[in-house]
Amino acid sequence: MDSPSNKDSKGTTPELEVVTDLPANAASDHETSSSKNDVLCAVCTKNDGRPLGHWASTYTDCIGYIISECVYIAALLMGSAILLFFAWEGSIGEWLGIGSRYSTLLPYIYAFLAGLIGGTLFTLKWLYHSLARKLWHLDRLTWRIFTPWMSAFFATIMYVMMTSGLISAFDGAALTSGKTAFSMGFLVGYFSDSAMSKFREIANTIFGTSTSS
Repeated sequence: MDSPSNKDSKGTTPELEVVTDLPANAASDHETSSSKNDVLCAVCTKNDGRPLGHWASTYTDCIGYIISECVYIAALLMGSAILLFFAWEGSIGEWLGIGSRYSTLLPYIYAFLAGLIGGTLFTLKWLYHSLARKLWHLDRLTWRIFTPWMSAFFATIMYVMMTSGLISAFDGAALTSGKTAFSMGFLVGYFSDSAMSKFREIANTIFGTSTSS
């Protein structure tokens, strides 16, 4: 039995036709759809993933906690700025009753308050980013409460180490001015994670690396 053949009536094999032409509007429709998707993705990215016109908060059940945190952070920021002015003006020295010794203490007060400001700004930045990106939750409450204070004490301790010459990379005598103390305190306070890594390096240098489990 003869096998099936693709030959036509004349005995020749017809050539396959390759369709290369699409309808005139097909490519245009595809480009338009792709362009719309790109625009929508850009809008969603800038709008925190929300559909256009959606303005209501997603934190309806915990808005009281959020407002309380905002008030706490704002109070810390404003309070530390006011205390910074009183420190510069000299009132804190009068309150403490330390007289001429206040000038020695003043750079450390600057470092503490600057660390508090830096840690508070870092907490504030994390707060509004986490709210916008729907990452806020109550389990980080203690972190947000204590980070500014931890940053303030880290800044003060780091400044003591710098001025004492324990950290050889810094000239202790050059760090005694108020502007320098404030600048170093703010950097340590805002980047407290990096400061903790530096503390670890100092501890390893002094005490050595522990090999115990």
